Amino acid sequence: MNTHRIIATPNVWLEGEAVRQLEQTSLLHDCVMAVGMPDLHPGPTFPIGAAFGFVQTIHPRLVGSDAGCGALVVVLDNVKYTAQLERRLDAEFDGAPMMFDELGVDGEQLVQAIWQHGVQGLLAFDVPPTVAAMVEYVGAQTGIAARSRTQTQTETQPRTRTRTEAQTQTETETQTETETQPRTRTEAPAPAPAPARSASPATPSATPTGADSHDTKDAGFHGVTGGNAAMPGTMLDSNAYVGHAAALGTIGGGNHFAEIGKVCEVVDATTAAQLQLRKNQLVLLCHSGSRGLGKAIGDKWSQQVLHQDNAAAYLADLAGAVRFAQANRVLLAWRLLRALGVNRASHIAHAFDVVHNCVDHEVVAGNSMWVHRKGCAPAHHGQSTVVLGSRGAPSWIMQGTGNPAGLSSVAHGAGRKMMRSLARANLRTRYHRDQLIKSRCGSKVLCDDADLLYEEHPDAYKPIEPVIESLEQAGLATRIAAVLPLLTVKK
Repeated sequence: MNTHRIIATPNVWLEGEAVRQLEQTSLLHDCVMAVGMPDLHPGPTFPIGAAFGFVQTIHPRLVGSDAGCGALVVVLDNVKYTAQLERRLDAEFDGAPMMFDELGVDGEQLVQAIWQHGVQGLLAFDVPPTVAAMVEYVGAQTGIAARSRTQTQTETQPRTRTRTEAQTQTETETQTETETQPRTRTEAPAPAPAPARSASPATPSATPTGADSHDTKDAGFHGVTGGNAAMPGTMLDSNAYVGHAAALGTIGGGNHFAEIGKVCEVVDATTAAQLQLRKNQLVLLCHSGSRGLGKAIGDKWSQQVLHQDNAAAYLADLAGAVRFAQANRVLLAWRLLRALGVNRASHIAHAFDVVHNCVDHEVVAGNSMWVHRKGCAPAHHGQSTVVLGSRGAPSWIMQGTGNPAGLSSVAHGAGRKMMRSLARANLRTRYHRDQLIKSRCGSKVLCDDADLLYEEHPDAYKPIEPVIESLEQAGLATRIAAVLPLLTVKK
C-alpha cells in the first residue's frame, strides 16, 4: 500500500508544487513509500529532497542526471587558516586542474581505475599521502578494506610513472615524515570506527539480507552506495567513463562547491570525539557529483523503468558514476589541501562521504525495497551524515538513527526557497555584486559567475535551523557538530 509523508515542522516553508510532485511520484506503480524531507523543493518533474521505496522496480529518472552527487567531509588536525589562503585558492581553482601531469598519469587510465575500483583506484598511482589517507577513510566507511597499491596496479595497469620502481622502493625505505616526503601506505592513519555494513552479493540485483536498519548498525543495505556493484573488484563491463577524465577534480555548477570551514559548535561531544571534531577545527566540505558522466548515463536510461531482474546494466553504470563522483570529491579536497599547504597524512584526522542521488537495495521495517534518494542523504543507524547549510549558515554533521519512517534518510541541505530565475531577478535589486562575495556570517566566496552569485545567495535558501529541528523531532538523526563556512569556492 502506498504511503507518503513530509518531514517538516510547521515553521518550515514548503512550496505547493514540491508537495504536488511528491504526491504524484508516490502514485507511480510499485511505489510503497515516499518521504519528503524539510528541504523539499520542486524539480523539473520530480521533487528534490525526497526518498522513495519501490518493491521491484528501479526508476533512473528519479536519480536524475547527476548520479552519485554527494558531499565529502574531511576533518583536519593542526591546520591553520592563513591570510594568503584566499589568493592561493583563487590560483588553485583558476582553470583546469593540473593533477594528471603532477601525478604522472594518463587521464583515461586514471578514470578507468576509478570506474573499476572507486576511490581505491587512486592507489594505483603515486598519489600524495593526503589523498591516500582520505581513501582509507572513505573506503573504511563503506565497509571496504583499502587495496594495496600493488594489487590495484596489477589490475589496472597504469602507465609507467616518472620515477622508476627502484627509486620508489629506495625512497620508501628511507623516508622520514617531512612536509614534502610522502609516507608509505602502511603508515596511513587507521580509520575511525564506521557503521558496519554486511557483505554484499556479487550482482547488483541480489536480495539483501540482515536485520532492519532501524534496529542495528549491522543493517542489511547493499545497493550501489552500500557495497554491491560499487565494491572494488566488481568489474564493470560498460565503458561509459571514456571521455570524462577532464572533469575529475572539478566542482561543477549550480549548488556545488568546495569549502573550508571551522567547527563552530559541538552538541554531541562523545560522537564528535570519535570523528575527531573539536571546536574551531578546520573542516573541508566538497559538494559535487559525476559531472558530464552522470548526465550521459542519465540521458541513456531516463526513459526506462526497470524491473529488478533486468536492471543489472543500469545499476552497473550507476555504480560507476558513484565511484567517479566520490573520487572527484577526494580530488577536490586534495586541491583545497594544496592551497592550505597540507602535505602530510597526519593532518587528515577523519573523513566520510555521503551520496545524495542514488538507488540502494535496503531492508526497511523488515521489507526489502529499492530506495531511491533524490537530493537526499542516507542516515542509517550510527551513520555519520551531513546536512549542508547555505553560504550564510552552518552545515550540520549529524548521526543517523536508521528510522524506517524516513527511509533511513535526512535532508541533504537547507533547500531552495527561490527558483534560480526568481533569485536573479529579486536579489539584483537588493545587492550589488561586490556585496555578494561576503556573507552575514563573515564567510567569503570565490566565484566568477555573477548570475550564480545571485542564484546561490543565502537569501535564496531556507533557514537551516528549522530543517535540522524537523529531522531531530522526527527521530531521523541527531546533531553532532556545526561547521561554519570560512571560504567557499564556486568556479
